[in-house]
Amino acid sequence: MKKNNALLAAVTFSIIIGLSFMFVKISLTYEGQLLILAQRFTFAFLGLLLFLVIKPIHLRLNRKEIMIMIIISLFYPIIFFSSQILGLDQTTVTEAGIIQAIAPAITVLLASVFLKEQVRIVQGLGIVFSIAGVVFLQLMNSSGGYDFHLLGNLLIIVSILATAFGR
Repeated sequence: MKKNNALLAAVTFSIIIGLSFMFVKISLTYEGQLLILAQRFTFAFLGLLLFLVIKPIHLRLNRKEIMIMIIISLFYPIIFFSSQILGLDQTTVTEAGIIQAIAPAITVLLASVFLKEQVRIVQGLGIVFSIAGVVFLQLMNSSGGYDFHLLGNLLIIVSILATAFGR
């Protein structure tokens, strides 16, 4: 049952990220990057306020916990959303989606480096194939007169790193 929940969560996360890329790319044709970013944070803040009005919570955080919250809030929402919007403005949704596919592999790699978690052989092979597949698809897209969006792709990779550090 827990594996089904994890699978459902992974599929839901992938759908939300994919739709997010598509909606951001569409909105970039109508508005500027900073306005879209401001609107995202405004709606998130309003959602949080609505949640707090419906179900108030009381937190008691010490200084160390507050610092951890500040670091996480810098990495995930601020760096992730900023680099995602800036990257999508410079690249295509397809390229961003392909690059985003390596997010779980990057998360596992960072966990093994910083948290000293053991990576099983199957996980290692999955990481290698995932990253090799992304590199292969990018190289195939860059041949034959296709524009390679280096800056946009690098910004999408920054958003992936922000996601991995925020987890």
